[in-house]
Order: sequence, then structure tokens, then C-alpha cells
Amino acid sequence: MNDALEYRELKTALGAVGISKEDIHEIFRVVASVMWLGNVSFVEDEDGDNAAAVSCTGKEALETSAKLLGTTPEMLEKSLVTRKIIAGGESITQRLNAVQAADGRDALAKAIYAALFEWLVVQINASFAKVGGGLTYSLTVHVLDVTVTVDADVWA
Repeated sequence: MNDALEYRELKTALGAVGISKEDIHEIFRVVASVMWLGNVSFVEDEDGDNAAAVSCTGKEALETSAKLLGTTPEMLEKSLVTRKIIAGGESITQRLNAVQAADGRDALAKAIYAALFEWLVVQINASFAKVGGGLTYSLTVHVLDVTVTVDADVWA
């Protein structure tokens, strides 16, 4: 496997479907942020109230992911180790345990990745719509283990 070659081929393919160099850069920034986020882990420690408190370990991963996401490490850590509940007009901040924080981290990574995937599908579909010229076609796209088949009439 040649990672450098596959990277160049991916960039070429993204460009071929009309994705700008700036957007390609942002795609890789978002993917990198998700990968770094996966390296953030949590440890429980006892605070003064004898209630379990959780904090992030892997500070480099936290800092890098925060930078790539456009936030501060402190804000990212706070969002990962607490849950804010609004009920009856009041806001309650609840501290999470390590398992809950890891589940929240995974949910955040999945949501970011899903939004990126959805954006890519829209961009690729828009690119195909531009070149369809009023033809009817069937298209199959394979991404990882997901296969999408689209039968469509395309009007230019």
C-alpha cells in the first residue's frame, strides 16, 4: 500500500468532481480532527466533594483536535466531560464519568464525520447534475462498506 500515492489519487478524484483545493484542505482538516479526537481519553479522579470527576488525558490529542475544530482545548474538554441539561427554563450542568465522556466523544466524532460525509454526497451529486445533460443514468458509489445506487433523470 502506498499512502502517498493514494493521497494524491484521492485529491485528484475530489478535484475531478469539482471540489475546490480549499474545500479539499478543509475535508482533510475535519478528518484529522476526528482522528485526533479519538486519541482523547478520560480518567476519573476524586475531587473535594468525594464525587467522581473526570478529566481528559492525552493533552496533545485534545489540543490538536481543538485547534483543528476551531475551538480552545478548555472548551473542548468542558464539552466532553460535562452535560448541560435545560429543564423548565433552568440550566443544570452535570459532570460525566469516564464511560459517559468516552461515549460523548465517540458521538461527537460520529456526528462530525456524518456531516462531512453528507456534505461530500451533496457536492458529488451537484457535480454529476452539471454534467448529466438531461440524460437518465444509474450511478453506483462505493464508500468504505456503504453502497449507494441512484437512478436519476438529470437536467442540465
